[in-house]
Amino acid sequence: MNRRSKRGASWRAAREKAPPPPAEAPAIAERLPRSAATGIIGLVTAIMLSWTWDRWPNLLIDFGRDFYTAAQLAQGKVLYRDVAFFTGPLSPYLNALWFRLFGPTLQTLVFCNVILFIGFLWLLYKVLRRVGSRTAATAATVVFVTMFGLADLVPMGNYNFICPYSHDMVHGLALSLGAILCLARYTDALSARLAVLAGVQLGLVFLTRAEISFPAWVACGLGLAATLAYDPRAYAKRWAILARVLAPALAVPSQP
Repeated sequence: MNRRSKRGASWRAAREKAPPPPAEAPAIAERLPRSAATGIIGLVTAIMLSWTWDRWPNLLIDFGRDFYTAAQLAQGKVLYRDVAFFTGPLSPYLNALWFRLFGPTLQTLVFCNVILFIGFLWLLYKVLRRVGSRTAATAATVVFVTMFGLADLVPMGNYNFICPYSHDMVHGLALSLGAILCLARYTDALSARLAVLAGVQLGLVFLTRAEISFPAWVACGLGLAATLAYDPRAYAKRWAILARVLAPALAVPSQP
């Protein structure tokens, strides 16, 4: 056995003998109660929704494209055949589903997007909470709500998460955060369901936009590689983990 092989064997043996990581990371000193974090984010979101209500979209520029495309699909037309489009199919068909269920109106899209936005804030807070204190995660989420999610900084609408310039960006970001959160929680419990769910969301991100899909795959790939490299429990199941993540991630966008 050469020197390199001996080093590799000794490194693997040391990693296998290393104690498993704790189930939970050491708690960060908290000054903000859990209920206060939810209340602050909810109150700021309600204030911003009230302040910007009915001033989100510009139906003649940009946002009207997504609205018109979804309305055509809800009437039975087929994307890329009857309706020209330049990004993935997930967002147009999701908006078309809302129109078929609740009617092709602006109010339908607004209320559905408000619900999705609340879910997005939950994902954002949970991801931030993994890397920072409750106070920091709350402050960052509030900044996102006021400056990005529900911002009203220019006379023309479209630059918000309720009536966005492009729904592909919003849906892609939400799915990316969901995949990252699932993989982060996977390191705690090594749950097969979390690995599969992360893979499904990565596959769905691929159906939005390439510029959203690429960084999502890079982030999740690096996180998964770090988990396999530093967690002996995960390394022992490396092929099963890779299969659970990559199989749905590649299968979902390949469906006709």
